Amino acid sequence: MSLVSKSLVFPLLILFLLTTTTVASGHKYLETGGGDGREDPIFVSDHQISWAAYEELETEDQVDYYSFTARTGEEIYASLLIPRIDRLSQFKPALALIGPGLEEVSKTKPAQLPLEVRGGEDLLVKRYERNNTESFFEPFTQTDYWEHQVIRNRATENGTYHLGVWSQEGKTGKYVLAIGEREDFGPRDILKYPSVWWKVRTHNEKYLSTYLITGTVIAGIMGGSYLLFRGFL
Repeated sequence: MSLVSKSLVFPLLILFLLTTTTVASGHKYLETGGGDGREDPIFVSDHQISWAAYEELETEDQVDYYSFTARTGEEIYASLLIPRIDRLSQFKPALALIGPGLEEVSKTKPAQLPLEVRGGEDLLVKRYERNNTESFFEPFTQTDYWEHQVIRNRATENGTYHLGVWSQEGKTGKYVLAIGEREDFGPRDILKYPSVWWKVRTHNEKYLSTYLITGTVIAGIMGGSYLLFRGFL
């Protein structure tokens, strides 16, 4: 193998890994600007596409809102995951779906919750009451999660729907909200993968290993580029 060919092996391997892991990881990364109230929710452009929002409840009374539109007959799916970090072992935020014409509704009255539910809207609340026994390992970012509650409902009317995440016990902590189940990746997602990989791992507080891996990749790319440059001289 020539010097030029050898110098291309590592960068091409990195590109291959980034491409395949992006497609296989399942969820598109959801940018989460906003969310501090119903007037400024995190917007989900298509609730049927598989998204993942990596967020944190930073205050005791915080409620994060996510909004999307759904059409009659569409299934609405959402689930909560908790990063497997020791201090979050008892963090069990609640999850609510708010909107018109839900097939299943809660007996809990809105007045008993820190949620804003408006006229004509139904409410479905799911809590996680069990111990953290069900776990999930995401191999492509090498991160672990506890699997919590799932909402699966069907819209019987066209309209705007909201998901709400909060802690009924007033606890703070990190969570991942998964929305939708249809995988939908393109070239833009592949290009964004290094940034997403970094954000996911630091959200899960994998700091040291993330810095080491990043440094190794950068060093490998720089070394390969140097050898490639030398090969053309």
